[in-house]
Amino acid sequence: MAIRKIGEIIAMHRRLRGLSQAVIARAAGRSQVWVSMVELGKVHPSDVQLRKIERVLDVPLREKSAL
Repeated sequence: MAIRKIGEIIAMHRRLRGLSQAVIARAAGRSQVWVSMVELGKVHPSDVQLRKIERVLDVPLREKSAL
């Protein structure tokens, strides 16, 4: 899956839940700047980070990334 696509999915679900990038950053153990870069498709989260983001968003992102 394209890096940009997973970032767009994360951003969409984060906004739908009314969460800030800072909340996602804390869950993933990263900075808000890192979350912004993920959402913009500049970096890709590791599997561990992706699982942490999935938990806070309550969305199976890895399944969506197979689309």
